[in-house]
Amino acid sequence: MSVSALAAVLGTALFLAGDPSGPLLVIIDGGSTSYRIVVSAQAPETDLRAAQELQSHLWKISGAVVPVVSDASPPGRDEILVGRSRRYAQAGIDIPWDGLAEDGFVLRTVGRRLVIAGGRDKGSLYGVYAFLEDVLGCRKYTASAMIVPRTSTVAVGPLDKTEVPAFAFREVSLPEAFDDAFADWHKLDNRAARAREWGLWVHTFEVFIPAGKHFETHPEYFTEWNGRRIPHGQLCLSNPDVLRIVIEELGRRIREKPEAKFWSVSQNDAFLPCQCSSCRSLEEETGGPSGAILWFVNQVARAFPDKVISTLAYQYSRPAPRNIEPE
Repeated sequence: MSVSALAAVLGTALFLAGDPSGPLLVIIDGGSTSYRIVVSAQAPETDLRAAQELQSHLWKISGAVVPVVSDASPPGRDEILVGRSRRYAQAGIDIPWDGLAEDGFVLRTVGRRLVIAGGRDKGSLYGVYAFLEDVLGCRKYTASAMIVPRTSTVAVGPLDKTEVPAFAFREVSLPEAFDDAFADWHKLDNRAARAREWGLWVHTFEVFIPAGKHFETHPEYFTEWNGRRIPHGQLCLSNPDVLRIVIEELGRRIREKPEAKFWSVSQNDAFLPCQCSSCRSLEEETGGPSGAILWFVNQVARAFPDKVISTLAYQYSRPAPRNIEPE
């Protein structure tokens, strides 16, 4: 039976835009369902939230309540598997868990099962939101404005999709994104996540080597501009003592907050990069200020291989470097 014919029989339905000639999972039929949402009996909070969000939105769409059960229950034929559980091994379903990292996810139909499997952080939650948006047509435009289509029948066509974000941390400076629910729906981190995951957040040269503490005794640590050292620019990145102090200070801060993954080693919120002869030579070799910054930050990063060291392409350092790559 074609999709259009099935829709005519079942009433208004939501379908995956893909292969309409393939088999359909009729998850909700006329406001009733034989499906269950299955999570691990030891599911983390984010997987439980993912299951609850899926259940809630399916109810808003159709008026049907799809029960949430644990994988300790006997396997059934009609199941939506959310997050990691024993069900995959029981059903012989292979998921590339290691490849999903923290936030990647898989959307897949396997027989009469729908799989929403995610990485160890928010992958399953992001997978649920992707399913609701890309497959079922839900839209979240602002923190308070959302469109949820209404239908008594939800049918899903063949599905096999994997997404893994290219960026480990994703934040936009948009007031709506400060809302946790909006940020999660759009697979964004926000300022609350930043507070947990970041040890230092941008413009940190002054944090590592404050001019108020060091300029009087060590002006050579700071920008040379028009032949004289100044305290209100940047650091002298070619100075080996500057590199040593930054590594020592960053190490101290990491010991104080070892759970933080991201650490910014980045220019101050100012212009005036150092123009001493050594820094100018470094810029000539690497294509400009961004190259000199990368040359410096790469050395810092080598000292902390288990952390993500962040820097900026900002103001004067936006033009791309040459003959060097971020490590």
